[in-house]
Amino acid sequence: MRKQFDSKLKESGYLHQLLPLDKSGSAEARMLKKTVALRRSLTDIAWETSGSGSIEKSKDGWIIKAPVRVEPDSPMDHYSSYGFFKAALVVPGEDWRAYNRVACRVRPNCDGQFSPHLLMLFRNDGETKIPDIYYREGQHVLNLKNHEWNDCVWEMPDMPRDKVTELAFEAGSYGGERMGSEILSFEICDMRLESVENPDVALGWQGSQGSISYSTSGYWGKSTKTAVAHGLEGEFKLLDLDGNAVYQGQLAKIENEKGSFALADFSDFKNHGLYRIQIKDVMTKPFSICDHVFEEAAWKALNFVFAERCGYPILGGHLYCHGDLVAEHEGKRIIYNGGWHDAGDLSQQTLQTGEVAQALLELAQAVTDSSLCHRLVEEACWGLDFVLRTRFGDGYRAFSAGACRWTNGFMGDNDDEKVRCHNRSFDNWLLSGVEAYAGLCLAKVQPDLSWICLNAARQDYDFAKARFDAVGMENCVQMEHTYNASLSQYYAVAGWSAALLSKAGFAGYKEDAVLSVEKMLSCQDRGEAGLEFQGFFYRDETKSHIVHFNHQSREHLFAQTLKAMLDAFSDLQERAKWEEGLRSYGSYVKAMYSYSAPYGMLPAGLHHSSEVDDMKTFSLLHVATTYEADRENYKMQLEAGVQLGRGYCIRQFPVWFSFRGNTAVQLSFAKAAAIAANSLNDQELLDIARDQIYWTSGKNPFQQSLMYGEGDNYAQQYAALCGETMGEMPVGIQTRGNEDAPYWPMANNATYKEIWMSSVGHWMRLLSEVF
Repeated sequence: MRKQFDSKLKESGYLHQLLPLDKSGSAEARMLKKTVALRRSLTDIAWETSGSGSIEKSKDGWIIKAPVRVEPDSPMDHYSSYGFFKAALVVPGEDWRAYNRVACRVRPNCDGQFSPHLLMLFRNDGETKIPDIYYREGQHVLNLKNHEWNDCVWEMPDMPRDKVTELAFEAGSYGGERMGSEILSFEICDMRLESVENPDVALGWQGSQGSISYSTSGYWGKSTKTAVAHGLEGEFKLLDLDGNAVYQGQLAKIENEKGSFALADFSDFKNHGLYRIQIKDVMTKPFSICDHVFEEAAWKALNFVFAERCGYPILGGHLYCHGDLVAEHEGKRIIYNGGWHDAGDLSQQTLQTGEVAQALLELAQAVTDSSLCHRLVEEACWGLDFVLRTRFGDGYRAFSAGACRWTNGFMGDNDDEKVRCHNRSFDNWLLSGVEAYAGLCLAKVQPDLSWICLNAARQDYDFAKARFDAVGMENCVQMEHTYNASLSQYYAVAGWSAALLSKAGFAGYKEDAVLSVEKMLSCQDRGEAGLEFQGFFYRDETKSHIVHFNHQSREHLFAQTLKAMLDAFSDLQERAKWEEGLRSYGSYVKAMYSYSAPYGMLPAGLHHSSEVDDMKTFSLLHVATTYEADRENYKMQLEAGVQLGRGYCIRQFPVWFSFRGNTAVQLSFAKAAAIAANSLNDQELLDIARDQIYWTSGKNPFQQSLMYGEGDNYAQQYAALCGETMGEMPVGIQTRGNEDAPYWPMANNATYKEIWMSSVGHWMRLLSEVF
């Protein structure tokens, strides 16, 4: 790790307070230095307002004021705020295509608010309407530093602006600290339209001409190491910090359905140190080559996890929160705070907390006997506490709350959030596995907590089995993260949890584990599709619909379960079947990776045209839309994929509609690849898995690190109520409309730019396999 970062880490008390934000490498800092070729000031403004609040003239501009909260006169719904105030500059259908960004200065004066933010809104009534039907386009959240002037810019080269009708600001009333100010105040000045000559690329596989896409954090010494050059050819060099060429080679030309590219491959170079890539007069910033290249990033990711704690005062983040969320079941009541907030919106999901706790423990096993290991275990135990105390002891659990606001802490009034409680086999099996895994990991360092975890795991397994035997597979609440679970994944979590309990020494689970995995493997393709590869999984034994994910993903469960079986049972004849299942899955990963050039991003999945007519499965996979509304869009998205014949295609990105963002899907798939790599001692699969981390570190068309504060060229994210934090990661890069090419606009909005615990959890889960 860098000495400067090590110093910051020590000042944080090894992450018992937040790391200071480092904006020096941010995309916004770079954009503000661009040369402006054309400018138009927005001075003669007539505002139209709506909602609770006011706007008034100030010395230099305008001041927007809005209440922190408005007392609700009836119980509030899930994912609702206390209101908003909107001030809109009405534009008479002007053509703004001569400009490619909007800029202004904003000074928030929000006393007692840790993370003030302001929403910019944009409307276009031309050929393409903005906002879109999902309200993902035309909205940009400004994360602001309180009591200071913030220079804000919104580049929008790909957003339709041929007939602009509105540019607006919106202040949301989301509540705040109980002793904080009751008023939000934002002073806005120097509003202007601008045009810059080289706006950032936001759409497609081609990066900016004359640039290099590379892993800005660095590369493992013993792995494939490549970078993608745009509009460049000839020779490339690897330079040390003194400017000496330590390696050189020829750019390899790549042409495929994505376009034409040049690849710099320096995999043969393994010497540790800091280096730059040079092609002609283009040079990257320094990056590292070493064995533990992402150790610093792991600390930053842990910083974000800590910042997301619910019910715990985070210095510089928020005070104690959500102590008035109460879960009720048959006369029993539980205060539902703890664990970690789900995302920027403060919602809470028990299963999410459980899976992140597992990821923390997995990474701890990879960095044993280090300060990072000890801190990972400590943070995991915070999550485990929440997982354990949300149990009612009869199979029912407090599972989720859609809080999108800071509540006042008083139980029984109208801002309280109703907590969802239920008893479902998939959830209990999965959490049984989390508890059993924790029990195994903590056996030596926390033996009493280990015993508690294993005791809960046994009970939750039995609850899950009894429920499944009674009702079989069942649908869950769509807004919970298990809404897309297939029957094959039921088999996977049942087998995984039973294998872990057997490994822990408990009798009576071996037969269940073997039977569940036998059923899971009966859902694996063994050539039935008639393709050149096999090994992927279907949703059930009928093999009529392939497993897909488009938001939350658990693709890794199949490989995770097979590994758990191999670890738990060394003397069973079925081992050959499990090894073959894992080997076949690994061949599927390799087949998919063959379509990943030049960036190495694993495609999202294999699809068949018959899915378009599967209304029942559609409702399990896609939230915030209907089959009737998006059937034709589904068909068009499949047609945009790589066609394989026989009705099959490969999508680089998921089929999706309202909820978009690829990080969890990509990294869960990579985790599966890494599990297979380590189980089969397959270096090719390990390199494939590492390539997915390189994508998140900047080896993508936009040359952006997706982890804030890590590497270089990281952009603001939709941090909303939690505030910008070192180590945060977004839901992920999306697509535009029905296309199958990456789309990463600067517009800072949910879902794609929203900070998400799942993304960081999957990143840590993957890092544990490749560290």
